[in-house]
Amino acid sequence: MRTRVVRLFRQPVFWLITALGNGFVVAGAAGFHLSENGKNPAIGSFLDSFYWAVSTVTSVGYGAVSPLTAGGKIIGILLMMVGTLFMWSYMALFVGAIVSPDLEQLEREVEELESDLSEFQSITKKRSDRYGG
Repeated sequence: MRTRVVRLFRQPVFWLITALGNGFVVAGAAGFHLSENGKNPAIGSFLDSFYWAVSTVTSVGYGAVSPLTAGGKIIGILLMMVGTLFMWSYMALFVGAIVSPDLEQLEREVEELESDLSEFQSITKKRSDRYGG
C-alpha cells in the first residue's frame, strides 16, 4: 500500500488539486476575515477565520464560529460547495491509487477466464460436431 500512496504523490493532478484546494481555503479564510472582522465577535484574528474555513470545507463545521454578515454567508456557501468538490476529488484520487492495481489484476484474471471459456466452448463444439450432438 505504501508504494501505491507514493505513486499517488508522483501524479501532477494530485499536486494540482492540493494546491487549488489549499489556495481556495486560504482565499475563503481571507474573504471571510475581511467580511466578518470587526462585525463578528468570534473573529479576533486571521487564525479564527482560517479555522472556520477549514472546518467548513471539511464538513466538520463545529459551529464555534458562524458568519454574521451577508458576505460571510456567501463565502461560507461557496466554501461548502466548492470545498466538497475538492474533498471528493481528493478522496477519489486516494481510493483510485489504492484500488487501481487490484482492479488491473482482476481485469487480467477475467481476460484469462474469458480466454479459457472460449477455448472450452470451441473444444465442446468440435466434439459435439464430431459425435453428432
